[in-house]
Amino acid sequence: MFSGFKDQKVALSSSKVTSVSNQDFAKDMLKLHNEYRAKHGVPPLTLNSTISDYAQAWANSLADKNVFMHRSNNMYGENLFWSSGSASAKVTCDSWYGEEANYNYNVEPFKSGASFSSGHFTQMVWKESKQLGVGRAIGKNGAYYIVANYSPRGNIINRFNSNVLQPKKGGK
Repeated sequence: MFSGFKDQKVALSSSKVTSVSNQDFAKDMLKLHNEYRAKHGVPPLTLNSTISDYAQAWANSLADKNVFMHRSNNMYGENLFWSSGSASAKVTCDSWYGEEANYNYNVEPFKSGASFSSGHFTQMVWKESKQLGVGRAIGKNGAYYIVANYSPRGNIINRFNSNVLQPKKGGK
């Protein structure tokens, strides 16, 4: 499995997009996001159908073109996940949240010049984000492409310390 934060483009084998039922998957993604957000004392997200349609369109495009890259000029925050086989909501969210181990709560990212390798995590728990959209597509080769979009977007320079809160005591 591979998940990435920085803009990247990975060519994959030939595919034809397969439709998958995403309603239960989106609900599972929302539940897991909100469980992780609760650990940090931030408000829960709500699922937004318009944002989910936007995320689904991008997941379909990625699967159809066999690439893995962030959408350019995206109006939303975005997390991506790719798996060569089936990928549950839990596997996806656990992967993103696992980046918390790389996050330094005492330093505003990008000010220190340090590398930033926790963007999926920070977007998941971004306090100002209120809505979530989820898309999932399967390529002909069986690869899963998962897109989560967030509104308002997170990962804004100079706003990490006020939006990425340390886990509450006993919440980790």
